[in-house]
Amino acid sequence: MERFPDSAYLDTGKSALPKQDGTAERLVKLMDASGVAFALNVQVPWYGDREDNRYHHDAVARFPGRFAFLCVLDLDMPGAGERFEHSVAHNRAQGVRIHLVEPGRVEKVCGGAHDDVLATALRLDVPVQLLAGTADQLVAAEYIARHFDGVRIIVDHLCHPNPKFAPDYAAWAPFFALARYPRSYVKVSLQCECSHAPFPFTDLHGYEKRTLEAFTPQRCMWGSNYPLIPERYRYEQILSVVRDHLPGLDEAERARVLGGTAAELWSPS
Repeated sequence: MERFPDSAYLDTGKSALPKQDGTAERLVKLMDASGVAFALNVQVPWYGDREDNRYHHDAVARFPGRFAFLCVLDLDMPGAGERFEHSVAHNRAQGVRIHLVEPGRVEKVCGGAHDDVLATALRLDVPVQLLAGTADQLVAAEYIARHFDGVRIIVDHLCHPNPKFAPDYAAWAPFFALARYPRSYVKVSLQCECSHAPFPFTDLHGYEKRTLEAFTPQRCMWGSNYPLIPERYRYEQILSVVRDHLPGLDEAERARVLGGTAAELWSPS
């Protein structure tokens, strides 16, 4: 914390970051123990300074060949596109994450307020990852796909399914409709938080099957959501949810979801 303090720590001496041990050192140990070759790191939105990506710059440098990372930007500050390009060119960022869950963010994306960032992503051929709390927020993904054809769009965490609405998941129609855009992708992750069932979260299998059918394994990828894994689960178990328990995948398809798709989008630095 002394090297990479968040704004709350600087102001009060008490960090606002989650209490989990989210260090790169611990992640590398967990990856090694589970046979995971590399990971995509994504900066969290809790630092206060909305462009403080320094910890990930440091992690990429200290563990060569193990991490790629997506930066966060202060999208409301003028010149975000230029700063994004600088982060890609000089800090080895391989994309950007946009938090559609932030108040007003969807409207700003759809209103063209962040076109400079999206145009930069298209020109540099780096992905845009979207954190949507509800499927209707993916109208922003639709805007990106239509106005910046060719940008690779990644939807985080299966778009937060709720098995209470199985089997039709009518409210998630915009999520499944996004699959018609060939450069749209999905993180098959966060089952431990979305499921109402115990491990291995079988109440989401129908939703996951539908996701795989819509997007195909070529556009789906596993994610751990480390370090925000509930204490009752181990990293290895989160991997096992897809590696050992997700039905309907043959060996090649499972390999795509477990790493092949991600390896086509990002390269560890």
